[in-house]
Amino acid sequence: MTISAGTIDLPFAGGFDLELPGEHAAGLLSHLRAFGDQAGLPRDSLRLLLKTLDYAAEMEQTIADQSARIVELEALAATDALTGLHNRRGFAEALRHTLKLAARHDETGILIYIDLDGFKGVNDAHGHDAGDSLLCRVAEVVSLHLRGSDIVARIGGDEFAAVLTRADPIEGATRAQALRRALNTTYLPWHGENIPIRASLGMETFDADADIDADSLLRRADLAMYRDKRARRAAAC
Repeated sequence: MTISAGTIDLPFAGGFDLELPGEHAAGLLSHLRAFGDQAGLPRDSLRLLLKTLDYAAEMEQTIADQSARIVELEALAATDALTGLHNRRGFAEALRHTLKLAARHDETGILIYIDLDGFKGVNDAHGHDAGDSLLCRVAEVVSLHLRGSDIVARIGGDEFAAVLTRADPIEGATRAQALRRALNTTYLPWHGENIPIRASLGMETFDADADIDADSLLRRADLAMYRDKRARRAAAC
């Protein structure tokens, strides 16, 4: 007996094979029962054949279930449970892939590092539910200002990062400034109050010739973000 994706070949003593259509072994059982009766196949042989196909169908379903579960677990391992964005692991993998593509296709791009200002105060004053809602709101604002080809992640407690793919430095700076304005003019309605969102941003460019890895690029953007944070604090004094 030979089982393939589309047919099952059944060799019988009479010297002929039977090819039955179907994508799954389980879907062929009714055809086999009818054929066994018509061909005079011994009941014991037919019963053994049907049990074999039942087992094959069960194994096929088990493998499909396990494959789906693996895909699900891999997605969870790379996804932030609160916001649905990439987490740090997923972002690092996506950034490494983006840098390889940039080198291969002679492309430029922008990495933006985002850190929320005063986030601990939100948790202290309004509770962690408010803090979680604010993080989700930040994720929405950042995502709305990105293209489908861009990458956005929550990489820490109140830290986010975005990669603007195939963006030149001038375009990237313009979009980063627009994102900065959007974040710093957004409020979270919370039990009759409007909690302001405040964020500092750091930007770092990359291109095909840049001799830099994902971790180093992220550190540079992080340092740029802290320069922005210090400048914002100085301006507020």
